[in-house]
Amino acid sequence: KRTKSLSQRHMGVSMLFADLVGFTAFAAQVDPFKVMVFLNDLFQVFDGMCDEYNVYKIETIGDCYVAAVGVVTGELVSPSPREVDTKRSSGGKGGVCCTDASTLNARDLVAFAKAMIRGSRSSGGKRGVCCTDASTLNARDLVAFAKAMIRGSRDVMKPTLNTPAIMRVGIHTGSCVSGIIGTKNLKFCLLGDAVETAAEMESNGTPDCIHASEALVGLVSDEKWEKCKVVRGRGMNTYLLRVF
Repeated sequence: KRTKSLSQRHMGVSMLFADLVGFTAFAAQVDPFKVMVFLNDLFQVFDGMCDEYNVYKIETIGDCYVAAVGVVTGELVSPSPREVDTKRSSGGKGGVCCTDASTLNARDLVAFAKAMIRGSRSSGGKRGVCCTDASTLNARDLVAFAKAMIRGSRDVMKPTLNTPAIMRVGIHTGSCVSGIIGTKNLKFCLLGDAVETAAEMESNGTPDCIHASEALVGLVSDEKWEKCKVVRGRGMNTYLLRVF
């Protein structure tokens, strides 16, 4: 019951997964301490961009950076109670967890609390912004952030190899559920379609490009998207945006 009371369903969320191209080979050649310093420098560049683009950093997993717009930051939209009753989450398929909740700083905890309150009041977008508009605003912010990430990574050099960091980014827009899971080493987690599909976009992506789902491209159609592959098992067209 307590877990259910802490969970929140979100609509119009834009989700991002980004990882470093060639990280496994790089890590095998370079001293682990230097790898750690390099990743810290790289991720600090991304962290410094979050506020500008209304992005909330969820977590880092090795060389993978996970973020979202529309959960804690951006335009927050939650379904009505009826929609919550009729639409259950995907049973935990696809999910990410934020940093250990016991170590979250006060600012993040306050932001999450505010998001829960605003989300409970929004009930289908009654915050002056309809669900479609909110989805578009969130998607635009995330695309701008993804482009800034790729450009910013080029200024961070890999130690020993002395080559720039190259990122592969995947993004999608959809719904998800957020909440706190467990009683030990608490985690702020996201589960659902937006998470799972964004991860697939990244894993099937191209270096120095943003790989996006058809749903997201439809919200940000003024970019120079190139039609790409169909994701297996989903029958969904995907698109690439080359970042120069």
